[in-house]
Amino acid sequence: MQSKVFETRDSAKLYLYEAGNPESNTAIFLLPGLLCSGESYFNKQVQAFSRYHIFSLDLRGHGRSDPDSNNGSVLRCAADDVIEILESLRSNHDQLYCVGHSLGGGVVLNATLTRPDLVDKLVLLNTAPTLKLSPINTPFFGAVLIVAEAHKYFSPPIDRLIDLTTAMYGKLHDLSGELAQSISNEVKAAHEKTAIEEVRELADRKNSLENRLHKIAKPTLVVGGYLDIIALYSGSITLHNKIPDSKLHRIFGGHYLNITHSKLINKILMDFFTKQVA
Repeated sequence: MQSKVFETRDSAKLYLYEAGNPESNTAIFLLPGLLCSGESYFNKQVQAFSRYHIFSLDLRGHGRSDPDSNNGSVLRCAADDVIEILESLRSNHDQLYCVGHSLGGGVVLNATLTRPDLVDKLVLLNTAPTLKLSPINTPFFGAVLIVAEAHKYFSPPIDRLIDLTTAMYGKLHDLSGELAQSISNEVKAAHEKTAIEEVRELADRKNSLENRLHKIAKPTLVVGGYLDIIALYSGSITLHNKIPDSKLHRIFGGHYLNITHSKLINKILMDFFTKQVA
């Protein structure tokens, strides 16, 4: 994929990748999950969808993009960044389809809720609508869990596994810190709480996203892995039940369906892209 730098309104430099048919009036925007780069993560989809004009992105703190100027957090500006890019893409294309995997699914979901005029079709792969925390879903165990799952498919050397786990822990720790900080004033005014209790409280508030899913009026495809231990399949069911014009596909696989089940995913997505909207 060819790369170029996209500069946001707050002067962050993000790497945007481009492939496919630049003459197509339909653009497909692919957004990968946590710690993944848009440069190569969707390689098998880029090949299959070459008739379209394809774009992918390195979120802040990912790949070659700048980190967050404040604390390196992934989520703070992610949806706003994506909206800026979609505005740019929309000006040159009649149709714009968004595909998000895992964290990327959550970002494009929020972007669609904020600016529904920019998106014609939405695809959510291995995406959970809420942040659910448990004693084993703290930053450390979350890091081990995600990296162990990824190792099945990417097989990096052991020293790279250690680096990945450390990086993942840092991301999740930063996220936990950001969530806790955003409610810390209210928490301190009420009573002392542990960090995990603070994160749980904000997680409950973020669950209000479920209450807005019914506002999505775009054709939406939800694809979940029945064996996904990161974004549980129950989350896919919730998305499907609450998004009015949605279709649900269950695949007997884990969290990286676009890689492990690429042929099936590509067929499902292509059928969805080419289906005429009534």
